[in-house]
Amino acid sequence: TCALPICLGEIGREIAIRARAFAMNVLYHQRTRVPDAEERELGARHVPLATLLAESDWIVPQLPTLPATRNLIGRAEFAQMKRGAILINTARGELVDEPAMIAALESGQLRGAGLDVFARQPMPADHPLRGMPNVVLSPFNAWNTSDASERMLRQSVDNVINHLAGQPTNVVNSPVKAD
Repeated sequence: TCALPICLGEIGREIAIRARAFAMNVLYHQRTRVPDAEERELGARHVPLATLLAESDWIVPQLPTLPATRNLIGRAEFAQMKRGAILINTARGELVDEPAMIAALESGQLRGAGLDVFARQPMPADHPLRGMPNVVLSPFNAWNTSDASERMLRQSVDNVINHLAGQPTNVVNSPVKAD
């Protein structure tokens, strides 16, 4: 069983689609269920967080950092996880309690982790995760795709054209007119 994302937002849905391509069972947890038709289309099943943790071989949180999600996965959650699960965190470093993750990795409760986000960025050179054989670290560069580069270039050109036409778009810190 593979529990993929904790949260079926836009990225979580894409992960679910790819997981299904590998014949993985997709579990998800979030406050509100997605519509039944979407669950069927994604082949995903909504479960309580405790079930997701206990049954999952792979756990992929996909949430923003909010007070309610900070350290969402801590000591108690690692203890509930299926022994030998793998955590992939490409969302936000603050979602995972790093000392608890390190302890879970050292004990074998967590078989491995793939991370491109960290609680403190950049990660200090002497951080314990850097030397762990069951951890894969990469710089956060998920946005850096050929599609994203093309979209940025197109948007930049459109911004210049719109500005010259007197209809600026994507304006940051626009001047405020005094009354």
